[in-house]
Formats: sequence, C-alpha cells, structure tokens
Amino acid sequence: MLKSRIIELVSIIPPESRIYADATPVARGATPPAEADVAINRRANALLDPAFPWHYAKAFAQLRQPLPAMVHEPYIKLAYEHIMNRAINEDISWGQIIQHPKWQTKRGILEALLLLPDLRLDQVAAYTGLAVTTVMIYEGLFFSVRDRLEDKLFINEIAYPQTKHVEYQAEYWNTAEPSELMIRAAFHGDLDTVLEIFGSRTPREEQSSEVSMKRLKSRTLADADFIVRAGGSSSKVPVLDSARKMIEATEKYASPTGLGGDDIIGLTAIGLDPGQSILETVKGLLMDDSNYEPVASLQLLDKPGTN
Repeated sequence: MLKSRIIELVSIIPPESRIYADATPVARGATPPAEADVAINRRANALLDPAFPWHYAKAFAQLRQPLPAMVHEPYIKLAYEHIMNRAINEDISWGQIIQHPKWQTKRGILEALLLLPDLRLDQVAAYTGLAVTTVMIYEGLFFSVRDRLEDKLFINEIAYPQTKHVEYQAEYWNTAEPSELMIRAAFHGDLDTVLEIFGSRTPREEQSSEVSMKRLKSRTLADADFIVRAGGSSSKVPVLDSARKMIEATEKYASPTGLGGDDIIGLTAIGLDPGQSILETVKGLLMDDSNYEPVASLQLLDKPGTN
C-alpha cells in the first residue's frame, strides 16, 4: 500500500479506536494525550507497519463499525468480513497461521522473498509451497511491501531496525534469528542465500574454492573498512582483527611480483585451510596436457593439498 494512501486511511480512524495506542493505561489523574499527539502517533506507527491493512480492518471490526465508504481496497474488505465472522476466508486464515510465533522461520522466508522485486508472486508461491492466493492475501494484508520497495526508510526499518551495526557484534551469527538473516539477504537481493539459510537449496559448489576465498577476503576487508570509516577503528570488533591479520600476512609473505598467493596467505592468517584451493589448482592443471610434467612432479611429492 502506498504511503499517501496510508496517510489518507489513518486520518479517518475513529478517535475511540485503540489502534497503535500505548498499551499502558493513563494513570489516574494524569492528562490523557492530546488528540493531535494521538494522530501523529497513529501515523508514525502506520507508516512503518507492513501489516497496516490488517490492523486497519481489525480496528473497525473491534468497534463494530462499518468500514468508511472511501475504503475500496478488496483485501481490507475481505479482512473486515473475516474478522466479523461473516465470511471466513481460508487464505486469510493461512495468513493468520503464518503470523503465529511458531511459524517465525517460515514467515521469514515468505517475507524475504516478497522483498525481492524481480520475483513474481507465483514464483514466491512456488518457493514456499503456498497457494498463489495465499501469497497475494499475505502481501496485501500482513506484509504489504511491494508498493514501497523504493521507500528506503520503510524497507531499512524492516531489514535493519537497529541499523546495520548489529552485524558487527561478536555473537551476531549465533544470536540472529534465521528469519532476520533471510530478510537481510533479501535486502541485498541475494535469492540463493535466502534459500540456503532456509534449507530449501544446498550451497552451490564453486568451480574453484579460490572464488570463495577472494569473496571472503574482499567482504572481510570491506566490512573492516566500513567500521573504520564509521569511527570504530579502536573498537574490539572481530572483523577488524581478521582484516588486520590478513593485511599483515599478505604484506609479510606475498612476493613482490604479486604471485605469492595473496588470497591464500591472507585467509590462512585467520585459520582457513587453503588445501582445497591447491587441490582445485592441481585438478585444473591435469586438464591441460601441456602441464603434465609439472603435475607429475607434484604427485611424486605424495602430499596433495599441502603447502
């Protein structure tokens, strides 16, 4: 749902509605919040709430009031009739099940896939095993994001509510929920990683492990550079230690010609085994007859995969 439409709908919510109200009751004798403050609070919450259409329908149903005439969205009308028990909708029931705390990880992959702009809703349905109508209802009511994928404040709040700073905590990988990891992978447009985290696709085998080493080294150094630029050069952040070890090892052991295995040296410095990379190199040489003699010499050493 577009931001402009959310603002229009929020403006006609009855004053007595408890939508987005503070759960803490006003203390006896205390001054209740002014009407203008209530309106601002509703708008602030609604604009960052992917489930605004569902909560909107629920607000009127709880008051037993009909939806205003200006509400023309079919999903909101369906939700209102469903909540009022006038017309139970099976797809909405599935949406409520997906919203259940027990379904956090399953909800995570569905919402992550909905954040990928190039993925059609029928493709989302195929990846999740849900009916297309269920996916459409879920996106329309509970995770209405497709109209606002270019709204950076909104999408960033979904992916990084505590900002990207959380990724640089020492225990991030062990403490972050899988649903959070999938959402953040989708935020970066990485469908393969979303599916791998969920377990519906096994990690792809690289043609050469050197590709993985280069990627890991590049990402580690880029993350460390970000920490430094953000003023954290003196902080105890694990990625900074890894980057320093990589740089020191490369400077110490890499040959002046640049052929000293810069990536292997850098990654060995942080405890990663380059043996597999060397094996892949040998396999590549075996495919070329012109390299028969060098390969034969390596085999005579009878120590494949060591350095």
